[in-house]
Amino acid sequence: MVSPSAIRLLAIPAGTWAIWWLLRRLARKDPLALVPGPPADFFTGNLTSFLDPETGLDLYDYLAKTCSFR
Repeated sequence: MVSPSAIRLLAIPAGTWAIWWLLRRLARKDPLALVPGPPADFFTGNLTSFLDPETGLDLYDYLAKTCSFR
């Protein structure tokens, strides 16, 4: 059987980590929120745009112009 002092010993770091994780999630902004991307449908995303034979190349051109990895 686990003693109450051992439970307290494990609960303090676990509680501290949980509070730290929650505060970090609330205070920090998502770094990927500012990355530009093409307009997407809610259900299929950009899959239909990538696979469309008529407008697929336009999407690749849009991505090449707006997404730079510098």
